[in-house]
Amino acid sequence: MFSEFANITIKGIASAVPKHTEENCMYESVLGKRRVKKQIQLTGIYKRHVAEREQRTSDLCYVSAVRLLDKLQWNKEEIGVLVFVTQHPNFATPSTAFFLQKRLELPKECLCFDVNLGCSGFNVGVQIVSSLLQSSIKVKRGLLLVGDTVGKILCAENGLTKDEIAENMMFGSAGSAIAIEKENAKAGLKTFAKSDGTKFDAIMTRRTNSSLYGLASKKGYMDGNAVFEFAVDEVSKSIIDFKRYFNINENDIDYYVFHQAQKLILDSILNACGIEEQKELRSLEEYGNTSGVSVPLTVCYHRDEFCHQDSVRMLLCGFGIGLSWGAVYAEIPTENILPIIETDEHYDEDKVPIGTLREKSILVVGADTSIGEYVARFCSKSGASILLAGKNKKKLLYMEADLFNQSYMIPYEEDSVEAAEEIISWCREKDIELDGVIFAEGEFIPDRRDAFCGTLAEKGALTKEASVVFLADVNMDIHSIKESIEKCQNKVNVYDIRVNAITYDNEELDLVQISGDEQEWVKKYLQNNCPKEMKRPLYVVRAVNSLLSDESQFTTGNVIQINR
Repeated sequence: MFSEFANITIKGIASAVPKHTEENCMYESVLGKRRVKKQIQLTGIYKRHVAEREQRTSDLCYVSAVRLLDKLQWNKEEIGVLVFVTQHPNFATPSTAFFLQKRLELPKECLCFDVNLGCSGFNVGVQIVSSLLQSSIKVKRGLLLVGDTVGKILCAENGLTKDEIAENMMFGSAGSAIAIEKENAKAGLKTFAKSDGTKFDAIMTRRTNSSLYGLASKKGYMDGNAVFEFAVDEVSKSIIDFKRYFNINENDIDYYVFHQAQKLILDSILNACGIEEQKELRSLEEYGNTSGVSVPLTVCYHRDEFCHQDSVRMLLCGFGIGLSWGAVYAEIPTENILPIIETDEHYDEDKVPIGTLREKSILVVGADTSIGEYVARFCSKSGASILLAGKNKKKLLYMEADLFNQSYMIPYEEDSVEAAEEIISWCREKDIELDGVIFAEGEFIPDRRDAFCGTLAEKGALTKEASVVFLADVNMDIHSIKESIEKCQNKVNVYDIRVNAITYDNEELDLVQISGDEQEWVKKYLQNNCPKEMKRPLYVVRAVNSLLSDESQFTTGNVIQINR
């Protein structure tokens, strides 16, 4: 699709990156010096700015937007469009654009929505905003926010394969704000956008509904050879066709900026298009591959090279997931291309929900089990910070990044005194006191748990009136469970810590006491979204939540049975 927007211009660009940086040479101890050197030579990426766990794409885009709006001195009441392009939104629903509308204090008349797109996101976003402005009678100004926190959930520790770590060396985090305006007597924009859905699986993040609450585990996949061929063949051909269609010659272009995929791909595109090396701008060495934001980020990175000019003419091209690709030819005023901002700013208002466990810190031992995951997610939605302990570190790593509220993965092998000591040391470093402990391992081993909990209590890791909850199979001897509770109580009662147990049937999925039309719908939902080995997980986690909350502060020494 070729488009021309005669009176639409890019008025300015601002970009922000996290303060936290990673040098790719730091991975030599994990991958070996030879492999790291080869990776850097192939990709051209030496360093990246990576978002800390609490910093999100919306934070980086917000900082960029504030800086840009301040520079332009735009009246916010005149902004009628806000489009947020990302693959890392704050929520599944609603669109993060609404959240950014609130933060930026934009008017109710402003149309806001998200676009789920990656490396071609800048180009498609420009086309969308330009189309909306062109078709509007009154709206003359729009804001395009593009960003991703790629690489945020990956790190060189805890269960990742060497290939996954090597992949992580490519990606950085960034956010940009692009101001787009409808003006008379301007050169306007020329664009194209294309898609090839036959190759939808060349770059893919698969989702597996592993949670009752609609949250998902994620696993990325990329066919490197297919992506390389696509970039060199399709993208290069389209750039040549685009220039020919709009009669754009080399003298009309001051600089080219391509999506910063990696060095080899960029070199190949330049060669295929016959572009002079000095006319192409890159930011790979400093920022890596930042997905859709890499194009505006690169423009800001090189602003000093053309700031002496009144304006700069650029051909801006993105390509990637979909597969999708596109380009924008624009003349941009250089005074409004702003220096890159480094920030650690993050916004917390929307992160902590109002719930019965708000501001509590809960340790889930066995968070890598089915019931452990359910419990962790439910307590997180209820406002708790979750400490994830388990043996499947890779699963816990993804859970840590995916939970609704603040979460941490902590060292753990088994519920022994030694493990308790490690957890205590870790909590002291983070200045965390535990308000609750949940034992959700598949195997119930009573003799170790009293010592484990006793050590936590004696060393001050548990708050006064903390709650300990054992989860056990309903078929287990009830006297053994009660005996285990009593042993634990003897160790922690002096600290006013409560100890209770919940038993549940883990043999089959079933429902109880759901009446009327609701019954069939709920049953179908649970059957489709819960492991069949789990018996009524929702009832279990609700019971756990209740025992952890202040409403059960006088409840201790009980075994709650959830069965038929």
